[in-house]
Amino acid sequence: MTDPGTKPAAPALPKADATDLPRMQLELALELADPGECSLADKIAQAAEAAGADLLFVLPAPDGMGMSALVRLADEGADRFLQIRSAGAGLAIAEGEEIDPHLLSLARTSVEVLQRIGADPVIRAPLSTASQRFTGS
Repeated sequence: MTDPGTKPAAPALPKADATDLPRMQLELALELADPGECSLADKIAQAAEAAGADLLFVLPAPDGMGMSALVRLADEGADRFLQIRSAGAGLAIAEGEEIDPHLLSLARTSVEVLQRIGADPVIRAPLSTASQRFTGS
């Protein structure tokens, strides 16, 4: 007979790292996208937007087979880069050292350039003036 005052321990569930959540959201958004509805580049762009990631670029894959995209996940001041590429009938996602070093370098440089442009008041001023002109503000 068992002691009615004690409950068996609940099975331990694997703990998901909080940094994996944006990647899981991106993967889920890619899986849920309708492949016949839009191009692969559009599908990746929509999934990145849904996951709060930044699509940096989509290029032909280095091996000449399909497309390769680089996506940036901003995690608490640090950037994570994911490479999404065509793989057979689906997509493969690489991260960290799995990414081609030349593509990773291009991605980091792209982010630096975009950050400098965004921080430069001389470049931003014409944009705000132009938006005021079109909105009548």
